[in-house]
Amino acid sequence: MIRSTIRTTIRQLLGEATPVFWTNALLDQWCEDAQKDIVWKAKLKRTRGTFNTTPATSRYTISSVLPNCLRIMHDGIWIYDNTQAKWFKLKYRTKEYMDQMYPDWPNSDEHTYTAWVTSTVYAVGDLVYIPSTSSAAAIAYECLTAHTSGTFATDLAAAKWEVSTWNNSSVPQIYMEDTDEDILELYPIPQASCIGTGYARVYYSSIPTVMASDNSQPDLDTHHILDHAVVDYVCAMGFASRGYGDLSNDYWSKYYDKIKSYMIEKNNKDDEDLVMRNYRNY
Repeated sequence: MIRSTIRTTIRQLLGEATPVFWTNALLDQWCEDAQKDIVWKAKLKRTRGTFNTTPATSRYTISSVLPNCLRIMHDGIWIYDNTQAKWFKLKYRTKEYMDQMYPDWPNSDEHTYTAWVTSTVYAVGDLVYIPSTSSAAAIAYECLTAHTSGTFATDLAAAKWEVSTWNNSSVPQIYMEDTDEDILELYPIPQASCIGTGYARVYYSSIPTVMASDNSQPDLDTHHILDHAVVDYVCAMGFASRGYGDLSNDYWSKYYDKIKSYMIEKNNKDDEDLVMRNYRNY
């Protein structure tokens, strides 16, 4: 559907054929907001980009290094090491996790290992070494599945541990990103072998193109259900702005159902921002 058709449909559902409470400009802006929300939740417009890593720098401004980035895919960052001539995949960690595990970040390259002990509860991301090896030769292992330890060899064979990429000390191992604050943090700070043009590779969803005229179409997958999801989003916003909470919630439910139906059809995995969030209250 083109924008004028979408807006006409929205006005019919809102019961306002001509602008009174809701101006065309407001409805058009909500259509743009809907585009971004759909791209975010359904992980549309996927692409790949690179940016340059610079010496002694761990923090980057997302809008500067990836101007068209809406969201970075989970575990979607790779770093190139020219000494080993290979790419390393970084693991995503939340800011809360970083604050808890690495209190001095981003100003410290310290990462903490503990000696593995049986009958101990381990969480995903915990780092251990086997105390039977010397500290100089110790290999770090990272917990993949939360569990209570038994025999290390048995737990390792059961894929509860993997050799940690922390063993490659020159290469960043994890990243933290916050699109609201427009920051991307690599940790530890990349060393000389990881500094260069295009040494950071990122998989992300790009910002949809603005509908510049009433003849423009949403910059989404051509699947018709997403155009109707735009309609539901704007109706939910419209009714919420007038205090009609029940009607707004009905349209939020329809909106999320359409996105989930689309993702199931496309065989995409449900996103943590989408699952079971059927209602918004204003």
